[in-house]
Amino acid sequence: MQEKIKEIVEKLKTAFGQLDTKKKIILGAIGVLIITALATVTTVTTMQGTIVLYKGLQPSDFASVTQKLQEAGYQFTSSGTDTIKVDAAQRDKILMMLAQENMIPTGIPGYELFDEDKWSETQFEKDIKHQRAIMGTLSRVLGTLRSVEKADVIISIPESDLFEE
Repeated sequence: MQEKIKEIVEKLKTAFGQLDTKKKIILGAIGVLIITALATVTTVTTMQGTIVLYKGLQPSDFASVTQKLQEAGYQFTSSGTDTIKVDAAQRDKILMMLAQENMIPTGIPGYELFDEDKWSETQFEKDIKHQRAIMGTLSRVLGTLRSVEKADVIISIPESDLFEE
C-alpha cells in the first residue's frame, strides 16, 4: 500500500517537473484557491453553531456579561462592544446562569418603573407608567426567544369609561 502511494507521488513529481513555468503557476494558483475554499467552508460551518445572546448592549453591561461568561468557562465571540454570540446549544443554560446571578442586562424598563413612588404623581402618569411597564416587559420576554433579534412592543390601553355604557 505504501509502495503504491510512493509510486503515485513519484509520478506526480515527474509530471510536475516536466511542466513549463506558466502551467506550474496555474496549478499552484488552483491549489491555493482550493485550500482557501476549504478553509472558508470550515470557518462557515463552525460559525453556524453560534447565535446572538445579546445585541446592542451598553458598554458596562457588555463588560460584566463577558467577564461572567469567562469566569463560568463558556466560549463566546463578540462583535464590537455591544454584541455577544454563544454556542446555540448552550444559549439557554447561559441565560439561566445570568438570570440566577441577576446579570440580565437592563435597558428596557419593565415593572421596575413602579419601584419609585412619587407623592405628586397623578393617575394619568400612573396609567402611562403602567403602559410603559407592560410594553417593556413584553419586549424583554420576546427578546429572549431564539428567533427574535429585537422586539419593540407598542400597545394601546383604552380608557375604561369608553366601554361602560
